[in-house]
Amino acid sequence: MLRPRCDLGSIYPGESAAALFRQRNTGSTAATLSTVTVAGAGLSIPDRPVLPATLAPRTAVDFIVSFQGASVGQNSASLQS
Repeated sequence: MLRPRCDLGSIYPGESAAALFRQRNTGSTAATLSTVTVAGAGLSIPDRPVLPATLAPRTAVDFIVSFQGASVGQNSASLQS
């Protein structure tokens, strides 16, 4: 399975970057989103959606993942929902 990637680009230590993510229900019945987590230094979900959330068919929930750079170098993280 190919995992999607998101590149927040280059930032200086002390700066931050953010990306919008959308969790979609592409099915024909309601789905429950019970968790949204990020793992990695400097990452957070500032306005985490209220969970559990019931997503009607063909609807979505949006949330932002923010990264605060602490030092020079590459960083990686994972998002799980």
